[in-house]
Amino acid sequence: MLTVGYFGGIPFEPGVTAGVQWPQKAWSTEKTKGEQTRRVYKYLIIHPRVAVFSRKHSYTGVLIHADLGYRRQREGRKSFSQVALGLGYNARFSITSFTVNFSGEIIDRERERQDIIVPTISYTYGRNTPHRFDWYTRIAYGNEIRLGNASAGALFLELGLQMNLSKY
Repeated sequence: MLTVGYFGGIPFEPGVTAGVQWPQKAWSTEKTKGEQTRRVYKYLIIHPRVAVFSRKHSYTGVLIHADLGYRRQREGRKSFSQVALGLGYNARFSITSFTVNFSGEIIDRERERQDIIVPTISYTYGRNTPHRFDWYTRIAYGNEIRLGNASAGALFLELGLQMNLSKY
């Protein structure tokens, strides 16, 4: 499955993301309540992706990230939910200084790279459609471990489409 979507730190860091989901294991279980039998499909998924996001006049970030997720979907339902643990590397290019000409225009920016390790925990809710494209929304919390600086928490939001290559 290919995934493409809006990605950003909440609320002021808009960006885009692209990735691939590989189901590693699939199984199902059945539960009986009274006379009803429900089947629940379960998947173990690896989801590597790349995201680019920025904060205007401050920095640009490139995130290389991979998740190991557990997805559940009940038979007959179009929605699915997934929880995942992930680990990523964020190269953040911060503006440290700039030069202004006499007209007030910025003509040169100096940037410094920060290396950040980002372990995350996330929750995804999505909806399957009868077409090739399904939509999803994902919220993730991570602890940004900055090499050489103090660490900080980060909240990420992802809204996107996933293209199921095996439907057709």
